[in-house]
Amino acid sequence: MEYDKENQWWIEYTKLSSGQTAVIMFSKYPRGKTLYYFVTFGIADKKKMLRNWLLETGSGDLCTKCTGKCGAEGLIWAYHKLEEFIQDRKLFNKSDKVLKYKVAVCGADARRHRVYRHFLKRIGFNEEYDQELGWIIVKNLKDKTNKCYNI
Repeated sequence: MEYDKENQWWIEYTKLSSGQTAVIMFSKYPRGKTLYYFVTFGIADKKKMLRNWLLETGSGDLCTKCTGKCGAEGLIWAYHKLEEFIQDRKLFNKSDKVLKYKVAVCGADARRHRVYRHFLKRIGFNEEYDQELGWIIVKNLKDKTNKCYNI
């Protein structure tokens, strides 16, 4: 996974068997003493469409333009990348002035939210209500002192 210092996100692309491209991105979002890593996942016919969508250069909502034609292949790939990201020790930067680390997933619609919630429970995610975003699926990660925060 490659880190983009300018945008402060980790990103990875893959080519699926259907010929489409999938992307997963983890972007930093500090909120008080908590550092969130928000997960963005998308599938499109071309990598250029995904780049424009991620950078929001007029491409708008990817969900209305195309959908994955690869069945569960893209979701399984994203699930494994999420597990890999959570296990990566590079997350905990000593220069960050935060006490807690969280990974957060938001579904683009209610159907996707239900699917994500169902499968992410298996790796310790829980649902919580956020004032700005509504219901999000969150996993508390270990902090700098190696204590684990439970929801």
